[in-house]
Amino acid sequence: MTIKDLKEVADIINKVIDATPNLKGKISVQHEDFSYKDGTGKLIYWREDRTEQGNSVELKLNANDKFKSYFEEVAPSRKFDYGQFYHMLKFDYAIKTLQNKEIQISALSYLWENDPAEQTEFLRRHGFLKNIVDDKIEEIKNKVFIFCFSDSFRSEEAWKLYGQNEIGVALAFRFVEFDQNYTDLYQLKDVVYDSGYDFDFINEIQFRLKKKFGRQLLFSGLSNLSKFYKRSKYAWERETRLCFDYQANEDYAEFYKNLGMTFPDEINLEKFFQIQYDNTLDRYFIKVPFCNKLFKLKVSEIICGKNITNEQIEQLKSLVSPDTIIWRRQ
Repeated sequence: MTIKDLKEVADIINKVIDATPNLKGKISVQHEDFSYKDGTGKLIYWREDRTEQGNSVELKLNANDKFKSYFEEVAPSRKFDYGQFYHMLKFDYAIKTLQNKEIQISALSYLWENDPAEQTEFLRRHGFLKNIVDDKIEEIKNKVFIFCFSDSFRSEEAWKLYGQNEIGVALAFRFVEFDQNYTDLYQLKDVVYDSGYDFDFINEIQFRLKKKFGRQLLFSGLSNLSKFYKRSKYAWERETRLCFDYQANEDYAEFYKNLGMTFPDEINLEKFFQIQYDNTLDRYFIKVPFCNKLFKLKVSEIICGKNITNEQIEQLKSLVSPDTIIWRRQ
């Protein structure tokens, strides 16, 4: 593409931005932000950054993607947040969690019952599924593992659904330590709830660029955002997600391989938590101990459903430290 073309690309994108209240004043693009490389002739790429230090070269692909920081902003990170995060579950599962001092984290492919459109909904709304075979989407969802927290235990709807009509419990977790050497191996982010039109600017930009140039813009942050995106009808969940993306980790390993380099163990997720499969439930999952190399978790409070018995409360008390607060809803 020529400089004239890229200037027109920038003008088209800026006009859409200016007409989008959530974006206006936050993002502005210039033709210098885009790459001249042609690639397949179907995409418009962002410029990359190349830094040379001695004999080594650091390459940051799509470094000038002006939308990536916005996508991160709407689903903010909670790493280094030492507040309480709540997770509701069945009483028996709570006992196993406390006994084993570990959380089991299921793949997205297992979490369809609550929301059958989990992860794919974002791609569907913004026209990307036609470029991705459905079987490939499911394959990816087998390699993305999430553990759902909430910033509140007070939702009556949550106690009906996740609290098993008041016979379940809510475990309050605190991250008491984060190892800064491993923070790139996982994500801890709030879920963004879409009213239905919050990301329509993506469709408009792509339509106008396709109409004018026969190309679409590469939004490098969309794949990641799809893991933290839900429709507004789920907003009552007030969810924060702990996410381990083994597909992205495999892609990273492939990048190393193509460069003729060995993938380091310290950034290989399989060296920390191996993917396991439960044939009975058709579920892929990983086991993450409360104390691991990436972070340390503590159960600081347990809120019991209204129908939890005194005997069950005593059983919970026997599995936690004396400073853990345990109480029953009234």
